[in-house]
Amino acid sequence: MAKITYTLLDREYDSIPENENYSSGDLNLIENYQVNKAFNPDTNYIESHFYTLNNQKVFSVYDQDLSTNVEIDAEGRITNLDLQPEKLSIDNGFTGVDHKIVYHFLNDLYTNTNTKQQLFINTISQDRKELLLYTDSLDVNTLINKTETLKSALKSKAYFEEFWLNLGENDLYIVTNIDVYELDDKFTIAIKLYEPLPKQYNLKQEVQLVEKVSDSIVVEVQVEVQDEIETGPRLKGANFNIELEDNNPVPTEYFNYDELFSFSTANSNREIYSYIKESSVAINIDYSDYENFIHFSSAQERLKNFKYKLQLLENYDASKTQITNSANSSGSLVKFDNLIKGIVNNFDHYEKELYFTSSSYSWPKSTTSKPFVNLHSTSSISSDWYTSQLNSASNYDTSNYDVLSATLPSYIAEDTNNSNAILFVDMIGQHFDNLWIYTRAITDKYDNDNRADVGISKDLVREVLASFGTKLYNSTEGSDDLFKYLIADSYDSGSSEEVVNTFTTVPGISTDLQPASRKEYEGDLYKRIYHNLPFLLKTKGTQRGLRALINCFGIPADFLSIKQYGGSDIESSKFFGYEQDKKDSADKVRVETRASGSVGNVLSKFKSIQKTETERTSDTHRIEVGFSPSDSVNAYIIAQVDSTFSIDDYIGEPQDLYNSSYGSLDKFASNLLSTNVERFQLNDFVRILKFYDNVIFKMIKDFIPAKGTLDTGIIIKPNLLDRSKIKSPKLSGTRPEYNGSIDTAFVTGSDGGVYDTVRNKAATQKNIEAHWPSHVGGRSNIVYKPDFISPTNPNPGEIQITGTEFYHPDGNLYTFEDKYSNVFTPYEGAVSTDVDFYLMFTSESQTVRFNALNLASQHPHIVPVDYSPHGQNSWVARGNNGNVSASFTPLANDVLIAGFTLEAETDLLTRFSNYTKPLSSIITGQKTTIHKQDIPTLSGSVRRWVEDESPKLNGELSGSIIEITNGELNSQNKFKHVKVPALNYDILKINEGSGATYTSFLMDPSPQATATASCAISSPTLSTLYHNDTGSYPATIGTFIFTDIAGANTFTGTTGDKWYRMQNGKTINVSGSTGGNDGYVGQITNCQDFDTTAPSGYTATWNTSNINATNYTAVPFTMYGVTSGDTYQATASLAADPTEVAYTTGTIYHSYNGGTIDTTDIADGPNVLLNIKLVDQAGNVGLPATVYSGANSSLTASFKNVVSPSGYSVKFYTSSTYGTEATSYSEKNMYVRVEGISNGTQGTIGLTLTSSGGGSYSTTKAIDNSLNNTPTKEFYLNLFHLSTINNGTVTATATITDQAGNVGGAVTDTATLTVVSGDLTIASGTSTITRYAQTKYLKVQSLVPSNSYWTLTDNQSFSFTTQSSGTGNDTSVPVYFQQNYSSSSRTSTFYLKINGITVDYYTIYQQGTSNSGSGGGGCVAPFALILMGDGSQKQAMHVGVGDEIKTQQEKTLEWTNARVNEKKVLTSSRIKILFGDEEIVVSPNHRFYVDNRSEYIPARELVDGDILSGKAYKGVEDYHEGDVIKFSVEYAKTYISNGILSHNVKGIE
Repeated sequence: MAKITYTLLDREYDSIPENENYSSGDLNLIENYQVNKAFNPDTNYIESHFYTLNNQKVFSVYDQDLSTNVEIDAEGRITNLDLQPEKLSIDNGFTGVDHKIVYHFLNDLYTNTNTKQQLFINTISQDRKELLLYTDSLDVNTLINKTETLKSALKSKAYFEEFWLNLGENDLYIVTNIDVYELDDKFTIAIKLYEPLPKQYNLKQEVQLVEKVSDSIVVEVQVEVQDEIETGPRLKGANFNIELEDNNPVPTEYFNYDELFSFSTANSNREIYSYIKESSVAINIDYSDYENFIHFSSAQERLKNFKYKLQLLENYDASKTQITNSANSSGSLVKFDNLIKGIVNNFDHYEKELYFTSSSYSWPKSTTSKPFVNLHSTSSISSDWYTSQLNSASNYDTSNYDVLSATLPSYIAEDTNNSNAILFVDMIGQHFDNLWIYTRAITDKYDNDNRADVGISKDLVREVLASFGTKLYNSTEGSDDLFKYLIADSYDSGSSEEVVNTFTTVPGISTDLQPASRKEYEGDLYKRIYHNLPFLLKTKGTQRGLRALINCFGIPADFLSIKQYGGSDIESSKFFGYEQDKKDSADKVRVETRASGSVGNVLSKFKSIQKTETERTSDTHRIEVGFSPSDSVNAYIIAQVDSTFSIDDYIGEPQDLYNSSYGSLDKFASNLLSTNVERFQLNDFVRILKFYDNVIFKMIKDFIPAKGTLDTGIIIKPNLLDRSKIKSPKLSGTRPEYNGSIDTAFVTGSDGGVYDTVRNKAATQKNIEAHWPSHVGGRSNIVYKPDFISPTNPNPGEIQITGTEFYHPDGNLYTFEDKYSNVFTPYEGAVSTDVDFYLMFTSESQTVRFNALNLASQHPHIVPVDYSPHGQNSWVARGNNGNVSASFTPLANDVLIAGFTLEAETDLLTRFSNYTKPLSSIITGQKTTIHKQDIPTLSGSVRRWVEDESPKLNGELSGSIIEITNGELNSQNKFKHVKVPALNYDILKINEGSGATYTSFLMDPSPQATATASCAISSPTLSTLYHNDTGSYPATIGTFIFTDIAGANTFTGTTGDKWYRMQNGKTINVSGSTGGNDGYVGQITNCQDFDTTAPSGYTATWNTSNINATNYTAVPFTMYGVTSGDTYQATASLAADPTEVAYTTGTIYHSYNGGTIDTTDIADGPNVLLNIKLVDQAGNVGLPATVYSGANSSLTASFKNVVSPSGYSVKFYTSSTYGTEATSYSEKNMYVRVEGISNGTQGTIGLTLTSSGGGSYSTTKAIDNSLNNTPTKEFYLNLFHLSTINNGTVTATATITDQAGNVGGAVTDTATLTVVSGDLTIASGTSTITRYAQTKYLKVQSLVPSNSYWTLTDNQSFSFTTQSSGTGNDTSVPVYFQQNYSSSSRTSTFYLKINGITVDYYTIYQQGTSNSGSGGGGCVAPFALILMGDGSQKQAMHVGVGDEIKTQQEKTLEWTNARVNEKKVLTSSRIKILFGDEEIVVSPNHRFYVDNRSEYIPARELVDGDILSGKAYKGVEDYHEGDVIKFSVEYAKTYISNGILSHNVKGIE
């Protein structure tokens, strides 16, 4: 048996999630200390619950048996208990799996034993924390007294002892308070739970109230099953002589590593070395198209890399040749061999194709058959081929958008200094290409194309065939020549054995594939089998299937035939019996012609149903697929014999019975074959078989029927006329005959048991029944041992008796000592004739009753007796001596138990009769019915003993049961009975005397003068009192009130008759101490008679502003200013449809009370109204509650919608037209749109952008598609929003939250962010130059990426850069200006671009002949006021980089805040612009947004009628030259100066 080990581990109680406990916050409020308790098995019990390790409940044990290993104190309580979890697990079948056990040590609070008091849930409060429990099995007084005791215990104990509500299945819930509550004239138990009761528990649920005697514990039981080590008899060793199916290839001879690879490094040897070093599976790749194997890498680089390796090999070969031809060379051939092996060993699949194969797509070869030799790389053919392939590879790389190097930025890819990095990326791409082609080839498993180089790889097809259940075998020549197996090139090992070196060219196959290697052949073969596998499996077991399999091996039908035997027509010509083969299955199909006149397969008078004589030989299961020397001989025999030949004419002749051959057949065969038949050499057949794949003969066995007998390969068998014969033996023998007789009848006789005989001495006893007046027989285990052997004095012939019990016929049982006792034989040695005597049982001691006989040494209760030995006609008791006797009268209970005969001749006992029955059928203490019965007959009365206890069964004696039946056989059928409903009565027994038990009730003992005053008490202080009325409360005038349950003391109250308020809403008038009739109830009044005022002044509010999918089944609300004991009625309905109403009700327990309402029945819509009315205990209904005055209070929930938004998506777009989806961005201007917003959706869209390079941004927008016309929402995000977003893959995540608070699922889209930036400033001086020709220097810096390739452009003809591009930062870029002959100044703006994107610009001003400078582009005076992001204004001189200013996007016109990312102070000519009542000083080129023209216009080009930000343009004034401030602003490059929307430079996007 297996050994099971149990490991016990303690686990936290909270490790079972459903185990309830106090929260950590509540536990921190309670001071903890240890309380020692004991377990009382008389009142406590243990519950055990089994769980899996993942906390799934499995099984429960509600009354666990206690172990005997316990420690008990003086009071019998258990102080230390051994739970034995492993025993509990075994007893309940948990013997092979890990599990947990939860132990609860419980005490039922309403019983005094370890039994359980079942209670039922009567009422559940709205919040499911308060319950009323009820039971009919407890009397009212016990329920009240026990509950009051528990209530007092909660208040008075020094430590907090919680009670638990036990619902079974390990569902225990903490009870925090308990009290008695009267409901509908019955007392219930009111409890308060720590947590709400789960919804799966409802009314009438059976529960218990328990306390925990000790903390519950959790034990994890880890079960380890160790299988028993099976030992058995030692088996004999393997028998290696048994012929087994050989599925192993013939290996080569053993070589060490050096010998195996000590061949020359010729091309074929390099190929074999490369194959051996290859560790991956070769897959089918069409190398004619780069697209089939190059995806991420560069085809051009891979071609260059191969040529480099090829040139290395050529150099190494040249070095080896030089070493070999130079006698003085000190070089090492081994070194160059190792270098060559290192290169060949690391060829990838494409390089192997180029190097080892011959095709228009591989390196040109100088040979046309294997092993191929590559042309030298310097040859013209090689050069032309290489140039052509390199052009093709380059064109492919250009059109391959998936090449890994294309992901590099152009400033890196186009930089010649980064060629090594790009090469490294191509190397990584080649690695991914290898992964890509193998991944793509996974699906080739299901491509069963029969072409070797298409579909599934030849290296994998064998495994796939095996996975489909096809058994494949290894060829015996699989590895006899490793070179031939792998590359079809024979390595000369020096063997003199036959080697085929000349091969016939196979038509239709290219010469570069001939001869094929064994490996290539096997791949082709498996591919053909795989291609035809459905047909092979469908036709398995048929000739078609075998022929298809043979065809897969490329063997024609006329080379290798399939032969079947049997089923030959006996009447046919040239009949050779069973040995005549059939090559077509159709030959074995027999069609019988219908009899003339028959229709279908029906019987007719023309067709017999009797089986006729066999016309054909029986079919056999023999099949041949192979070659036999006998086949040609058989063909000759069949051709030579005439059509009347039948083998039956030559075999079976009687004269040949005792011969070892068929004489006539042998003679016929000898004459036929003696001429024109040559002997075949068996070696020729063996040699021919070498050219066939021996695997076919193994596989054929798997494709024939199981009952078939198959011969394959070379088949040695006799010819058709060579028939072996067994010489029949001649038999001879004799037949002897014998005579004899036996006796077949035997006759014996006996007395039939009528007479007892001993030693054939017959003796006749006296008729004891005629004289014996008392009992005979009985039952006993007494054994008699007469001594028939010893006749000598003084004690010859005594009888030895042993036995312990005698069952008297009257039913009494007598017992004796377990030992041998003697009974003396009477008449000893003094008789002349045979004498009969008896043994009598006497209940009295025989030594007392027959004292004169001196029988003290024999059995105390058995005496030998005789009747009238001397004719005295009386019974005589006899002693040992014949002269000693005593006459006696038998008593009523004397019993004769045995009879003997004393033989006079031998003085020995010769007859014995035992009158008793065996005692085995009598049960100790059971009465017996053994008795004698007188049966009258015609010839007189016959006495019969009844000993089978039948009177107990046949009704003769009392105690028998006689069943009388009416014949009804189905009395349990409930439909045959009238069902009378069970009537239950509550009977209250009242003892009016001392010790009576009266009914308790709750009453306020404070006296009131009037009933009205008593009923006016809103919160009575209740106490427990008792009454002698029949109901729960006093209801009858004349009832008495007591202060104790026994009624010893009446309630005296106070002087005079006063009124007292009871909990049931009534008040009673009770006589006081002076009335002489203390405790007497004189009047009873219902307080409802006085209360007609409806509740008022209460308020209410929804606790939520919306109703959605998370709360619609329990929408919370709260009531304020309510009265405990009242009930509330709450409804909810849509304002637009008040007919659909949700309703709930409940009881008020506090001055503010919460509740929930299920709004499932209300349709979705706006404005869900809450209506609450209070009903007091008098039944008065209040008005609807008004709204609570607290913050956010409302009786109207804004909206109800339980369906979350769905069906929408988020997408990136390239521009604000949202026409083309974007996959990448080169600047931080992103256009995102949420689409597919469902009709009617209102709420908000949350959009979050996160970058894989770090950073995130979140925003929200309101949506309103209530009119079904806004299914999309656009987001324009610029540098201001995305300042923290780094380059990388940016993921946009959008969610829609509707107005009810339902949140839809998150949808995403991704785009790549690659932002470039740079700074273009002047290298030194100012941006204003004189009118004369001169050179200025610009500075390019702060490039991102730092090694970016940049260009500078200019839009003027009078200035140009002598250095228009560069890489990285440059602090001195020369810019040349021609002389300005104009009187006005002119400007040139230079644009800095990275990857074609303008990242910055700089403007230089050249003075005219008037020497008035102008510069700075669009700039404002330092004292101009700029509108900041927070709404304040700040002078331009005080605005710094990073400050947020107000700006407007040019295209979307969206107002937002943006940061200043650059500030420059320039010297420029300035003008003053007048507008409205204001003015602003700016540079002449400063641009303002002109409302009436809807575009930005330079200040110098403003005209009358222009409107600037809503203010009329009034003119321009000259202003002296000075400093101006140039701002670069994120997002839209606009800002507000002196209240006018300005733009720094137009045209920079």
